[in-house]
Amino acid sequence: MCNLNRIIKDANADLDKSIQALVPVKKNLKIWQPGHPEHNAALGLKAALDTRIKGTKKRIADAERLKKNPEVLRRHKICESVERIAKYGMDLARADSVNCYVNDAMGGKVEAVTENTKNWNYYAKSYMKAGGFPKIEHDITITVNPDWDKQVYDRDLELLGGMLTLAARPAHKGRNRKALELAAKYDIDLLEAAWMRKGRGFQVSTETGFIAVKRTSLGLIPTTAYHSASAMAAVEGSHRKFQNIDHLPLEIRDVPADAVATWADAKAIGACESGVKNWCNLVGIDHTVSSVPLIDVVRGYHLKPAPEAKAIILRVLKACPRKMTQAA
Repeated sequence: MCNLNRIIKDANADLDKSIQALVPVKKNLKIWQPGHPEHNAALGLKAALDTRIKGTKKRIADAERLKKNPEVLRRHKICESVERIAKYGMDLARADSVNCYVNDAMGGKVEAVTENTKNWNYYAKSYMKAGGFPKIEHDITITVNPDWDKQVYDRDLELLGGMLTLAARPAHKGRNRKALELAAKYDIDLLEAAWMRKGRGFQVSTETGFIAVKRTSLGLIPTTAYHSASAMAAVEGSHRKFQNIDHLPLEIRDVPADAVATWADAKAIGACESGVKNWCNLVGIDHTVSSVPLIDVVRGYHLKPAPEAKAIILRVLKACPRKMTQAA
C-alpha cells in the first residue's frame, strides 16, 4: 500500500509538470501558422506530452484500482500490524523508521534487521566544522511471509515473551516426536518459528527455533511462551513457567472474576502513590478510578513485573477465602 501511495504521489507530480509544459506549447500553436517550423515543432511536442499525460493518468488509475484489491488490502494490514507491534510492543517507536515488507510468495526470506547509517547533514554546519560527529540513524526492516496474518496474528502468536513472531507453524512430527509427545501431555502447542529479538538500543536480530505456548486461563495473553533452539527445551521451559507464572502462586491462573484491587490495597502493602501511578501508566491501567479488576493487575504484572503489584495481588487473593479454599 505504501508503494502504491508513492506511485500515485509521483505520478500526480509528473502529471502536473506535463500539464504545465503543455501551456506554452498550445500558445505556440496559436501564434505560428501551419507549416512553419515552430508550428511543426509545437505539434510534435504536444503529441509527446499528450501521450505522456495519458500514460500517467493510466498509471494513477491502475494504482488506485490496486488499492481496492482485497489482496493488496490484506498485505497492507499485515504491514500495519507488524509495524505497530514492533514500535509499541518492543519499544522501537523512537527508531528513525520501522518498515515491514511482505514476500511475494511463500518460502521467502523472513528476517528483521537494523540498518545503521551516518547522516552528516542532520547537525548544523558549524557543529560539523568544530569536529562534531554525524547523527546515526537506525532504520528497521522486517520481512514476513504472506500468510503471517493466518499463521501468526489470527492465532494470537504475534507477541510472545516480548518478542515479535515473524513466522510460526506446527512442529514437524517426525523430527520432534518426543517433544511433541511431552507437549501433548502438558497441553502445550509446539511451533517451529522465527522471531525478532531486540538488542541494545534499536538493534534487532532474527532468531529461529521453537516456541512452546501454554495457554492459561488468563485468556488474552499466552503467558507461558518459551523460545529455544531445542524443541524439548522449549516444551520443558514452557511447562516450568506454567508451574510458577512470574513466581506467583498457581491460583493466580484462576483469578476470581469479581475480585478487585483498590487504592486501600496499595496503601496497605506500603506502596508509594507515585510509584503505583507510574506502573499503572506503563501497563495501561486507569489509576483515577476507585477500583480495577484484579485480572487487569495480573496481566499488568505479566507485562511489567513489580514487587508492589505482586503484593497487591497476593493481598486481594488472601481476601477471597472461597477461591483459596478451592485452590487448596
